[in-house]
Order: sequence, then structure tokens, then C-alpha cells
Amino acid sequence: MILYDLRRGASPSYMDCIMLPPFLISDFSKETLSNLVRVRFGNEFPDIIKKRQVDYIFRYLEALSAKSILLEMDYIDRDYLEDYSRYYVGCFQRYGERCARLHFFSGDLSHEKIKKALSCSGEELSELKVEMKDGYLGFMVVKPIPKAFIGKTCLKIYNSIREDHDKKILSKIYEVNLFGIELQVETIAFQEQDKIVSACATTAIWSLLHAQESWGNVVPSSSEITLSAINHIENSVNSFPNSGLTNKQIFRALDIYGLRNHKVKLDDEFNPEVFESLVKSYVDSEMPILLGGDIYTRSKMNGIDYGDWVKVGSHAVTILGYHQDQDLQIYVHDDQFGPFAKARMSSEKIKGVARQAILLRHKHNKDWSESEQLILPTAMIIPTQPKIRIPFDIIRNTCEIISDNINVMFESGLLSEKSVFNIRLMSLKEFRAKVIGGVGYENKYSVLTRNLARYIWVADFFEGQSDEVLFTIAFDATDIPNGKSILEVVVANEDFFECIKSEVFSKDQISMDYSSKEISKHFYFAFVRFVWKSLDSRSLYLDNMYGELRAPNKIKATEVQNDEIIETPKKEFHGCSGERLDYLYEEKPSLENPLIWAVSGNGSLLIGQELNGRGHPSLTGFDSARIAGELFFEDGFWYINSKSGRYSKQYSNAEAEVLLNNARKRFREVFPDDEVKCKCYGDA
Repeated sequence: MILYDLRRGASPSYMDCIMLPPFLISDFSKETLSNLVRVRFGNEFPDIIKKRQVDYIFRYLEALSAKSILLEMDYIDRDYLEDYSRYYVGCFQRYGERCARLHFFSGDLSHEKIKKALSCSGEELSELKVEMKDGYLGFMVVKPIPKAFIGKTCLKIYNSIREDHDKKILSKIYEVNLFGIELQVETIAFQEQDKIVSACATTAIWSLLHAQESWGNVVPSSSEITLSAINHIENSVNSFPNSGLTNKQIFRALDIYGLRNHKVKLDDEFNPEVFESLVKSYVDSEMPILLGGDIYTRSKMNGIDYGDWVKVGSHAVTILGYHQDQDLQIYVHDDQFGPFAKARMSSEKIKGVARQAILLRHKHNKDWSESEQLILPTAMIIPTQPKIRIPFDIIRNTCEIISDNINVMFESGLLSEKSVFNIRLMSLKEFRAKVIGGVGYENKYSVLTRNLARYIWVADFFEGQSDEVLFTIAFDATDIPNGKSILEVVVANEDFFECIKSEVFSKDQISMDYSSKEISKHFYFAFVRFVWKSLDSRSLYLDNMYGELRAPNKIKATEVQNDEIIETPKKEFHGCSGERLDYLYEEKPSLENPLIWAVSGNGSLLIGQELNGRGHPSLTGFDSARIAGELFFEDGFWYINSKSGRYSKQYSNAEAEVLLNNARKRFREVFPDDEVKCKCYGDA
């Protein structure tokens, strides 16, 4: 087979044609990884083995027990092709438009095995495909750029991260087609910056868009992201080379891609607990975070470490996960380091002042060791769906005030442990799934049947480290900061919630002073009002007294004319009528020929006659109603029952008895001078 010489990715001439195979396979080692790149692109690629990212990726794959490397010799990468067309094609040096791709496997591969997989069929082919799929660890695109050749890289996430409940990491499935063999890897794509069409902020945005669950389109290339950020004029000639993006340019790029930006400024004295809470809440909500800051390295002279930190520039990384141990540790894509680099919060002295910093770590002999670099964070940028208008800090402030109030009960001995909470952003679908699958929620039905906002901040409250939720607050994430925001309170422990309503969130709490947190920065008072509004709700009262609203479950042919309900004459009573039933209905109705009655949606009492087979639906005009039945006179007394096949049939005898007795009280309110009794289904 004669193939073109693909070194440097250049388009070949006739004289360039040499014998090259479509792929090469080697055992996994740092040396083979380095030399496979040189085989493809030539010896001018300098110090591959010494490159920090190559060293990191090698150690990462070593921890995954990689055994084999396959070099796919000729690969067209969409991201690089766009970057090439925007900049490199105009260079005097021939960088070329073609890339290579390195594939990594945990099993033993050989040329013979690949040839067999591409030649055989049936059961033998299936077994080879399963073997390759099970052992696939991911790939790395190699670009024909000597000093910045690490392109799109997708490596399998450590099993230790996947299997640990204290660890959370964002990921998605990447489909890979290797000569027709379908493979896949679950991860988030990584690449290094090339300092030409992208800088660290661009590559951080690129990884962030890959991790953004709601991002349904093809992720733009690095050059496209850079142009989106910096171009005010189309086809500007000052776009490349690019040395970096400002925060304003980052916002512009994300805005162009239809994302709302929530920025959290991290000053010199930022609270690590707030940082941890932010990371956990957004990552739990499947949202990546862009972390910007100043990068420092240890000062050295003649190889001697002087222990001080020296600023070397600004930097941006993408936070994709965390590990909640005694201290929170985070996983970041750092283009100067590698994918899923581990970092931890650390108090470090910088110029003699203790500062909260992010200390980067890397794999060394399968263990994590401290890096010689740290990031002093200055800002966090969280892109979300445009409809999400309420930022995390307002929700956290609200929950802190609620928790502080509940913890008064702890101090007085009413709670065994202090209240804690966690916050997560959910879609309405996710929230309903949480409620319907939740154990012990007392008001599931009313919550699930309400129409709520599309995106919801969900705050679960616990007692100490218990896994059992006490109650859950649903906040409208699409509201405005000065709005009401409280959508629902889902109660899991009714006794506890009734206690805190009376002991903690009493009505006089609304007048309490929370000057440390501006009213526009929390929804505490809206929460208290919601709790008491729910308690005093008239509709809830009517539901409890006379049953929930129901539509008549069927209509008789005698009740319809020209597809419309025939309404019968009726009397409607809202309060004390000053009348007597004896005077209103001088011809007393009997049990065989009774009047009919119903309690309407607003609690009014409807009474009418059943004429020509037209029953309760004709009385209500097919409106929703509560308990309904018959009214008749017998043995010198007025009686009511709950015989209505259209409105009362769904109630058990016990439920109907309670509601009927409440309806009797309603009759007495309307007709205080009449004695009205109940005749239940079980009565003789």
C-alpha cells in the first residue's frame, strides 16, 4: 500500500509519497507515546517527553492500567480544521490540516488483532469488539503544531471517582469510530491552549461548553470562541494571535452562545465555606464552573526552593467535580496541567499574608502529590440557562437564616443536632421525580399537582448528618431578586415542621432584624409569609372541610342539549340567609323526591331540584364542586346525605361521614333556625 507522507499534516506532493501504514500499535510507555508522535509529525517536535501535559496524561493513563497505544495515522479533527482555516493556513510554514489520534487500551493490542477485527465477521467479530470496547480508555488528538500539539483529549474517568459516593464529577458519552469499530468513553473533553487561536480562558470555556448538560449544539472550536469574545467587527485582522481574554470578553462569548452568566467575586477574605457550598451546589446541579484567578509558582534559585510564592500571570480553569472528604477537593480541567487535575483549598502565605488559595495536585506513582503551582481565585463564573435569573448566593443566604433560626431549637434542647442544608438546581421534571420518589413527604399530592416554574432551586434541610430530609423548600429560579420566589414547602416530618412553625417561624418573626444580609439578598420573609399563608389558606380550609374540588365524573343524556349542559334553577347561599328551609320549600321534599345540594368551589351552598333526570351537574353548571348530596324532610326534621354519584362517589364511607357533618354545619350557618341532621350511607 502506498500512502502519502503525512508528517506535519501537509498536503503531499508526488515526491512526498512513502510507505506508511494506516495505524501503528505499541505497548504503553512514556517513550512509545513520545516516539509515536514523532513518527507521525517528525523529529522537529521538541521535548515531547518533558512536556508537563504529556507527563500528566501519561501518569493519568498509568493509573488506569493502560497497556496499549494505537496511533491512527490520518485523522481530520473538526476543531483543529476550523482553527487551521482561520489562522494556520495563512502561515508561510506548512503546518497542514491533518491530525493524528492516539487511542489507549487497558488490554493487549496487536496489528494482527486489529486486522482480524476488520476482516472477520459473526461471533468472532463480536468478541473482539467487546474486548476492545471494555478495554477502551479514550483518545488524544495530536495536532501538527510542534509546541501545542495536544488537541481534543477524552480519557476515561477513574473508577475510584465513579464508585465513591463522596465524589461527584460531570461527564457525558463521547462516541468514537475507529475504522468502523464503535467505541465510547464517558468523560469531558480536554485540550491545551496554543497561544495563537486560544488562551487558557478560551480552552476553559471550550471544556465548560462540553460539560454544559443543556448545550445541545456542536461545541464551537477554540478560534470561534475567541472570535465571539473579542470581535466587535466581523473579519477583524487583530483576532490572532490571542494572548488571553478579560472577564468582559468571557461574558461576551458566553452571552453569544445563549447562556446567562452568574459571577461570584472572590476577594482577599473570601469564605472557604461559601466557596465549597457554591462548588457542591452547582456541580450537583450538573453545571460546570469557570474559575479565574492569579497563578503563582514557588520561587527557586539554582534549584533551591525558597518557599515563597511568585505571581506568573492570570489563569482560568474549569471546575468539573469535587471530593467531599474532611476538606473539599475539586477536579479541574487545567490546560497547563491536564484533565481532571485534583486541587484543594489551602491557606498559603503570599508575601507574608495568609490567603485562601487553590493548590493544584498531580499523579505521581499512582498517588497524588502537591504541585509547585497554586491559583489565587478572584472570580467564579457560572453559565446557566437564560431563564435562570436567581443566583445561588440569594438562596444560600435565605437557607442560612432559616437554619440559624432552627438551630435556636438545638440550643434549647429541642433538637439533638444542628440543622444543615444542601442546595441544588433542578428542572421541574427532576423536582417532580424527587417528590414522587421521596419517602415520607406529607403533602406530595398538592405539590405534584401544582404548576411550578421550569427551573427550581431545591433546598433540603436535615438534622445533623442524617440522610432523612426534614423538609424541602422549592424556590423559583426564574423569578426576580425582589420577587416572592417561594414555590412550595414539601414537608417530610410533619411533627417537626408544625413545631418550628409555632416555635421558630411565628408571625412576629417577620419583624426581626437581619441587617447583616440585605432584604434584596434573601427570601426569608417571603418564606415566613408562605408558611403562614399556607396555614391560613381558605382553599386549604375548604378542601379539608368539604373535600377537594372535583368535576362530575359523567353526564347523562338528559342533562345536555346542543352539546351544552342544561342548568336547572337553583339558590346560592354565601352566608347566613336569614331564611328558613320551611319557608323556602313549603312543599317538603321527601326521600323519594329530594332536593339536591352541593358545596361550590368558593364554599357557597347550592340548592335546587332534580328535574327530568337532571342532577348535580345541572345544579353546578358542570363546574367543579366539593361534597354533594340530597336534602329531604322526614319525621319533622330536615336531613342531608352525600348521595351524589357524580361528586361524592369517590369518598369512602368514613370520609363521606366527616365531610357530611361539616356540610351540616354549613347548612346551620346558612339556616341557623332550622334543625338539619345527617343521614349517612351506613344509617338504616
